[in-house]
Amino acid sequence: FGVFLVMAAVVLAFFCGCASTKGAQRKQARAERRHFEQGIALMQQGKLYDALEEFYQVVEANPRNADAWFKMGVIYQKLGDDAKAMGVYGKVLGIAPDYSKVYYNLGVIYAKSRSTYPQAIEMFTKYLELEPDSPHREMLERWIMDKKFWIKLDRADKKEDALEQSVEELKEEE
Repeated sequence: FGVFLVMAAVVLAFFCGCASTKGAQRKQARAERRHFEQGIALMQQGKLYDALEEFYQVVEANPRNADAWFKMGVIYQKLGDDAKAMGVYGKVLGIAPDYSKVYYNLGVIYAKSRSTYPQAIEMFTKYLELEPDSPHREMLERWIMDKKFWIKLDRADKKEDALEQSVEELKEEE
């Protein structure tokens, strides 16, 4: 009978521990949701730094919350800090490799500079693979085609410039 009581006490303690763990998990999930929703509201009000703090609270509690990381990337992008945005988007892709909006936003960042058009093309292409019904599809496909043409033209110009330069060097040597 004594063994039965000990086993019953162990089982009871186990279930109480599980209940308190589940209760703590629910409490944490509610806090995460509250901070996330507050962050969204602050973004909509244009209070980007305050929103950033709310999303930091979310990722501090749950570092695998891709949505909160994504929103932080959007804020950094809106603030003009593309380097930080790209770093945060990298974290999102580490958690959720098929997070399509990240590829779109990275494409927008890379599209700002002619020297990074190839990366922009890669990002927009991946976005379109993940979002075949995107409302941006036609515009992105035109942009990609246009930039691919300019990249080829630019490479051809560089080759032609190099050829002209080598011809000029030959003339100088004569």
